[in-house]
Amino acid sequence: MNEQERILELLRERSGTKQAVWRNAQRAFGELRSVAAEEAEDLKEALGKEAQEVSVNFTEKGDLEFRLQFSGDVLIFLLQTNAYALEDQHELMKSDYLKSQPLNGYFGLIHIYNFLSDSIKYGRLNDYGQLIGRLYINKENRFFTEGQRQLGFLFRDLADQTADKEAMRKIIRTCILHALDLDLTPPPLKSIEDINVHQLEHISQELRVRKTSGLGFKTSAVKGRNRL
Repeated sequence: MNEQERILELLRERSGTKQAVWRNAQRAFGELRSVAAEEAEDLKEALGKEAQEVSVNFTEKGDLEFRLQFSGDVLIFLLQTNAYALEDQHELMKSDYLKSQPLNGYFGLIHIYNFLSDSIKYGRLNDYGQLIGRLYINKENRFFTEGQRQLGFLFRDLADQTADKEAMRKIIRTCILHALDLDLTPPPLKSIEDINVHQLEHISQELRVRKTSGLGFKTSAVKGRNRL
């Protein structure tokens, strides 16, 4: 096989695989979005009058992003537009599934972030969120996740897990429980003893915005995401 033939073979092989990966990633993202919207409505209905205090909302942000906000937390789901190959040293590359079919090692990717609702609400650009998980989907519509706590071990059976609606519902609920199970902690006192005038004005402005906007719910957020 000469160089041109090899190029053509790779183009046909890789291009077809990546297109299939992208279609499945879009489909899985659509299922996640649909489930998130359903979960928001179900939670509102179950909470009844309490929903006014807890504040549960679903928001679409275009084709590649949606948000699920509940109380003091917001989950942000972002669909990546490229196909990614697992690195050779990844543990799943040792599995029979990928050894026998290497092209199944190309994946579409969905990132799942957890932010404080207030960070988004007040446009606090210096606040940090956490990447709590990543969802991988291949050309056979098989998936696995990696991430924090349960997202790091509940969904690891790539060969036998199909990215259907029920699986996406389990992922959504796992993410919600992850966020609700962690509490906000203040930063160490030593790290914030000294502030400059610019920082003081920034904090003061945030407090003025809070007072005029009249939020009525209590925030609850991810441990370790320290805020002033």
